[in-house]
Amino acid sequence: KRKRGDTIRQAADLIKESKAIIIGITGSFGKTSTKEFLYSILNQSFNVGKTDENQNTDVGIAMSINKNLNKDTDIFIFEAGAYSIGEIKKIVSWIKPKYGILTGLGNQHLSLFGSRENLIKAKSELFEILPSNGAAYINKDSSGYKKVLEILKCSAVLYSGTDLDADIYLKKYLKNNISDNFNVTISYKGEDLNFVSRLIGRHNIVNLLPCIALALDLGVSRDLVKQELESMNQVSGKLSKHRGLNEATYLNDSYSSNLDGFLSAIDVMKDIDGKRKIIITKGIIELGKEMGSSYSKIL
Repeated sequence: KRKRGDTIRQAADLIKESKAIIIGITGSFGKTSTKEFLYSILNQSFNVGKTDENQNTDVGIAMSINKNLNKDTDIFIFEAGAYSIGEIKKIVSWIKPKYGILTGLGNQHLSLFGSRENLIKAKSELFEILPSNGAAYINKDSSGYKKVLEILKCSAVLYSGTDLDADIYLKKYLKNNISDNFNVTISYKGEDLNFVSRLIGRHNIVNLLPCIALALDLGVSRDLVKQELESMNQVSGKLSKHRGLNEATYLNDSYSSNLDGFLSAIDVMKDIDGKRKIIITKGIIELGKEMGSSYSKIL
């Protein structure tokens, strides 16, 4: 316990001494992908640090800060997970982010929280602490997002894969006829941004939306944003494509699982040519009372 406390205290001291802008990411799913996407975009213009892999507990975040936050770090990005109310509140009490991203409010780990209301309350803890001169980037496609808006002291940017009334939304996502890439158009504040993406899975493009908006808001040029979007690769274990025996194609989406991601993976698989398509999965765990309704959507 003393070692754990020392690790967190060391990280808290580094945060106090640092002039870096702190960005926090939370949600039921998509945290790691969003973090990696945001890091790639911002790292073209700033000296950026981030938490390693999927380290999203208080001590995991502290370990990454001690390792990756340097004197010349301009921006530090962390992802925060939670399995109960109060966990994120403890983390942000000493990290004090200026910006926050809410990736989504699904039913992953619902059985641990006991209710959807508790899940929303737990994820909202990051946004309660955002200062008035900060900003929150919130997934409008998630039921319960309005509850998060109610506790904000700062401005909010809403993003969506379908809602044209969102501040930033996915306007077009079409397979390129001559390659495995996708032609994408997103709209932010009335202006379109067109790019060709290697990323597969519509949900991955949705994960890009808050990253694009935040990068533009921090002053990164549209040209640099587009350049990075077009060179960006799939995060390993997040629908990454591989070759197996006998030239078989397989998609590795084993990093973690949630209903929205599972459905998106099925949609991607439908678009891949092949006579035999097989899904191997351990299923989605900790769905609680929503297990039946969730699996009915899959089947």
